[in-house]
Amino acid sequence: MMTLAAAGVLFSVQFLFTKQYQLRAGAGWRPAIWMLVFANLWMGFLFLSAGGFRLRILPASLLYAVVYAVCAAVNNAASLFAMRLGKVAVVTLFSLSGGLLLPSAYGVIRLGEPLTAGKAAGTLLIVLAFFGCLFGKQDERAAGGSRRRFWLLCFAVFVSNGMVSVVTKAHAIRADTGSSREFLTLTSLLGLIASAAILLPGLLKRTDEAGAAGLRARIGRDLGGKRAAWTLVLLTGGYAVCNGLANVCSMHTAKTMDSSLQFPLLSAMVVVFTALLAWAVFHEKPGRGDAAGLGLTVAGMALLVL
Repeated sequence: MMTLAAAGVLFSVQFLFTKQYQLRAGAGWRPAIWMLVFANLWMGFLFLSAGGFRLRILPASLLYAVVYAVCAAVNNAASLFAMRLGKVAVVTLFSLSGGLLLPSAYGVIRLGEPLTAGKAAGTLLIVLAFFGCLFGKQDERAAGGSRRRFWLLCFAVFVSNGMVSVVTKAHAIRADTGSSREFLTLTSLLGLIASAAILLPGLLKRTDEAGAAGLRARIGRDLGGKRAAWTLVLLTGGYAVCNGLANVCSMHTAKTMDSSLQFPLLSAMVVVFTALLAWAVFHEKPGRGDAAGLGLTVAGMALLVL
């Protein structure tokens, strides 16, 4: 439980670095992809250095890492496109719900975990809390394009984020997949390749600025100049440390704790800790809907633990 709490705190602290990055780089899709490039580069380096720059690639671990990387890439892409078509709050709701419900269902149906009344009631309260927290926000971004496309993208966010947690659990409980460090190294390297592949066509396109100088100029425009770029690199370094350690803690917990307990609790912890950090650091005072949602979240956590 202490390891799970540590994961919840670290996943919440990474929000501070994400927020600072967005304030400096903007909320467009190119800054978001650059953040993925930097973060995966940092995490790949940190996990490789922790293993003495030696990497054992086991077939089962590589398979899980590829599935994880594909699901993460789909989740990132679907989230970015969905947020351009509709409310950010709705997209976030689908993401959180998928990361909670799918691994819980996997644990109960596939792994035979017991579904107690406390688990069911606690999970239901937490899902209701997400509605209270997220739909209470005044995010009135106009929905453009096809409404059907927006809901399809939200469904993709729900499934892909849930599958990331399912793959994490499946890897953790198998004996032939190696260590969590090796797995997270592979996912970071695959994520780096995927995110860099998205940026490269735009960076390498023919313009009046040819050669290395033109490439540096296009990167500089994306990142706001040399000094701003170094600030963004450092911010993503902080994000990578928090995210990497949080994933290690989460995978360690997954070895012994039921999915139907771990992921609802982890989701609830992240919501509560993030709200507290946002209030303490950015002075984002919770509204009535937020407060009601946080109260339901704490009640759901209590039911799950008891």
